[in-house]
Amino acid sequence: GAFSQEDAEGLITLFEEFREGLTESDAEVKAVNRHGDSRWYKVSMSAIFDGSGRPLKVVGILSDIDEQKRKLQTAEESAMKDPLTQLYNKVSTKALIEEYISANQNQGAFMMLDIDNFKRVNDTLGHLYGDAVLSELAHTLKSLFRDTDIIGRVGGDEFVVFMTNINELAVIRTKAERILSAFKRPFRTENAEQGISCSIGVSIYPGHGSTYDELMQKAD
Repeated sequence: GAFSQEDAEGLITLFEEFREGLTESDAEVKAVNRHGDSRWYKVSMSAIFDGSGRPLKVVGILSDIDEQKRKLQTAEESAMKDPLTQLYNKVSTKALIEEYISANQNQGAFMMLDIDNFKRVNDTLGHLYGDAVLSELAHTLKSLFRDTDIIGRVGGDEFVVFMTNINELAVIRTKAERILSAFKRPFRTENAEQGISCSIGVSIYPGHGSTYDELMQKAD
């Protein structure tokens, strides 16, 4: 397989460091085969020197660490997600939005959503019904927005959607209307039917703020 350009450049830099006197080093690299499948490897390298202390060559051991790497990746992703809805949790939602803000001047839209009278729904119909409502809203949001948008559950019945790279403000109104219309129908489960509505607040980056907290405050 072939290494990515970034990994290949990293290895070249490492060899230069060996030439300058580095004695040993480890690196993690991803190799891609001709079918496009990738695997992670650990390269453990040591320099061999001549009698004068000059580096003669570098020898290395290649270890397949793909399984450990993927398990770690899955664990990291799980830690970023809300267990019920599988949306980003509050901490990762804020971190991802701030990461976008720090790297982009492109306009974005911050949408704050909360379910109206959710406590009453929970109290009268039970937490299982409430959980079903939250999961349904999460499913609706995932179906309406792009993979590049950031969708998170930031409180009991509070959700945030951050739309990245927005050129037309009209698209925000359209999305908001589609969310509201999804909640106009009664929400049914096996044992109950309840009319559910939600409220949406919107702020625009960078016009209304340049931090997560500022945008949240303006949208709330």
